[in-house]
Parts: sequence; structure tokens; C-alpha cells
Amino acid sequence: MTKLIFVTWNINKLKEAKSLLQDFDIENEKIDLIEIQWDSEEIARYKIQTAFDIIKKPCFIEDTALFFEERKNKLPWPYIKDFATNIWIKELPKLLKHNFNATAQTTIAYHDWKNIHIFIWQKRWKMFTHCGIDKFTRDPIFQPEWLNKTYAELTHKEKNQISHRSKAFKNFENFLKNNE
Repeated sequence: MTKLIFVTWNINKLKEAKSLLQDFDIENEKIDLIEIQWDSEEIARYKIQTAFDIIKKPCFIEDTALFFEERKNKLPWPYIKDFATNIWIKELPKLLKHNFNATAQTTIAYHDWKNIHIFIWQKRWKMFTHCGIDKFTRDPIFQPEWLNKTYAELTHKEKNQISHRSKAFKNFENFLKNNE
């Protein structure tokens, strides 16, 4: 089984990565990497280069950004971690008045000794008031635009078939398998 190093401080992201990349042995390096103020791809590039410089081994990071259409996709942008830390998830919908559409973007960056590879997937959501059990931070308030359930109301398997994170990890997995 191929070994991968996932640099993350977030235990939920680690659990989800392990469930999505079952053909790989995932080890965790628990490092809370600094998020520079830039766009999502540049943040991911900076984080993976920093992680690689620290552990000196091939590794990957995952970064999720959230874009509110009403805020002209400027807020919370890639700084959702700070929002989730400082504004309880139930309060996020109160930042909006009329347009509750949002886009989540997952960016996975992988450093393979020589190059940085980027995998991005976006998914449109509609934000609702809190509904369902809080399995993964934002799950209780986000509903894929074609479903009548929030992510928190889906089974783990159902969520992993449609989520932005699962699609980004699938692209990453395909890359890894094609480059073994």
C-alpha cells in the first residue's frame, strides 16, 4: 500500500481523507500551516511548499474556500477556517440578506519531491439555517442545490459521492494511480 503524508491539524479532514483514499496508507503530520492572504491556489501552493520544507518528504494538503454570491465572492473566500473559528456555524447565514447561494472549493496540493500538483473542485450550495447533526463543521447549514437535504442529513457514503472534497480527492487519487 502506497504511503501518503497528509499535513493537517484537522482530525475531521484526516478521517475524511482516509475514507476517500482507501487504497493508500495515510499518515498525518499535524502542522497548522499559515494561510497567506491571496487566492486559493496560491494559498495551497504556499502551504504545500512550507509543509514540504518542514518535513522534507512528499506530502499533500487540503484547503477549502467558501464563496458567498451575495458578497460578490469576496467573503469569507479562502479564510473560512477563521470564520468557522470566530463565528459559530449557526451564525454564518446571518451574514447574508437575500442571496444564500455559495460555492465551496476544495484545493488539494501535492508535492512529489520535484513538482507541486494542484487539484481543484467546486460545488454550488444553498445555505440554510442549522439542520442536522454537526458532522463536519459546515455540514448542517449547506445543501447541494439539487437536493432537499443538508450535508449533515446525508449518510457518510451519500456525502462522499457528491461533495466538493470527495471530487477533488478523486482527481488526486486518479493522478496518484496514473503516476505510480
